[in-house]
Parts: sequence; C-alpha cells; structure tokens
Amino acid sequence: MGYEINKGADRPLQVRGVVGMDYLGLLVKWIIGIVVVGGVSAVFVPLPGWMIFIACGIGIYVIYVRLVQRSSNQGTGGYTRQQARLKLPGILTVRRDSVYRNLRKQ
Repeated sequence: MGYEINKGADRPLQVRGVVGMDYLGLLVKWIIGIVVVGGVSAVFVPLPGWMIFIACGIGIYVIYVRLVQRSSNQGTGGYTRQQARLKLPGILTVRRDSVYRNLRKQ
C-alpha cells in the first residue's frame, strides 16, 4: 500500500490533497489522538468493538476532509500564519493619551 507524494521544484509537499508539512503534522497528531481515545474507550466503555472502530474511522475521515479544505484554502504557510496571528496582542496599551487626542482633532 503506497501513498502518492507529489513534490516538484519549488513546490510544497502534497500527500492525498493535504498540502504542506504543518497540515501533515496536524493530520498525524489527530489520527494518533483518535486511535488512542478509541483504544481507551474500547477498554472502559461497554460498547461493541465494531462501533468504536466505525466511530474512529468516521472521526479520522472528518479530520482529513477538514484539513484538505483548510490546506487548499490557506496554502502552505496558512497554519504558520494562523499561529503567528494568535500571538499578536488583541489590545494595544499606550502609556500616553496624546495618541487619542490627535485622533480626535482629525
């Protein structure tokens, strides 16, 4: 079972529609998390194994489809830009009120 990996000159890595290493890393983390949660729930939740298996499969498919959509919309560096945007302060504090006075004059 092999996966097609498309990589040309000056192009980002693309595996089955997921573009960029950031999104591929997220996909792997989500898959590992879903499998671990499924394994733990198989031990502690009194449900048949096939139901837990199907739930894990559906969860992995939903995550895959959403990451393909995000990577196609935002491009290669979209995840990095989003993480950098979260680090920006929401409110800027200014020690002097002259900035606001100058705005009122205009």
